[in-house]
Amino acid sequence: KLITFLLSWRILKRARDKVYEELVNVRHTVTQEQEDKVKNELDLLKQKTGAEIDHLRLTAQKVYEQEKQLLLSSREAAVADRNDSLRKLSDLQDKYYELSDAYNSYQTTSSAKISEY
Repeated sequence: KLITFLLSWRILKRARDKVYEELVNVRHTVTQEQEDKVKNELDLLKQKTGAEIDHLRLTAQKVYEQEKQLLLSSREAAVADRNDSLRKLSDLQDKYYELSDAYNSYQTTSSAKISEY
């Protein structure tokens, strides 16, 4: 009986060791699968984040270019308005001097005619 018991004991011990090794292998496999799944999800998130960053960068660049064009257009319009105003001022000043000279000439002529009478 002792021999049978010892043989049974060895068989049980081997079976226990085999089950333990299978348990360790299954744990390792499950852990590896979970790590791979997390890594894949992380890679996917990195790709999505990169795409969103690129999209934001392009959108910001587009908005910047639009604002730049708008500012340049506004500046050009302001410069054109300034130049037009300066031209009108110059025309008005010329007209003023012309009218002033005509008035002075009229006054001189009038004074001369009044002095003759």
